[in-house]
Amino acid sequence: MSIQIAVAAIVVLAIIILVACAVAAHAAAKRYTHYLAGMWKGNPKFLEEAGLQDFQLFLSPGEAAKQDYVRDGYLIATDATGGFVANQAITWEESGAGWLAALGASMGAQGDVCAMGVARIEYDDEATGHKIMPETVKVSISILDGTLTLFDDEKVYAFLEKDHSASAAATEMYEAT
Repeated sequence: MSIQIAVAAIVVLAIIILVACAVAAHAAAKRYTHYLAGMWKGNPKFLEEAGLQDFQLFLSPGEAAKQDYVRDGYLIATDATGGFVANQAITWEESGAGWLAALGASMGAQGDVCAMGVARIEYDDEATGHKIMPETVKVSISILDGTLTLFDDEKVYAFLEKDHSASAAATEMYEAT
């Protein structure tokens, strides 16, 4: 009888641990997804290496759509001479942070970079004649460092830093419209 009680206690404890991990992982994924909204600006070193004068990306708070997250946004990028490479509204569709990736990142002892999966970015490149990044990019984000990286297996297309005061103002204006 005591063996059955011990086994039952172990099973109940394992279920409690699994539920706690799932809740923590879901909360971590939500935190990263929420943090993505706002105003992002190019890191100065990245801009210099990329031959850009400016790179700004606004992402709205967005809405969950099925398993993806869809956001409105705006992309501005200028080359070294100040000419526009991009200056237009975008649609951003992300796969979102996986629960395990977000949980691992939020518990990481050496930083909190979370691989958010991929984002599909739709914009009209006919206005400038330039396509500054592919339609689908991988996304990683660090809340502690305040950075967002857009990349693929070959290249980093953007290394951005969050501008918290501009994020608050831009998000407020977006939600007011």
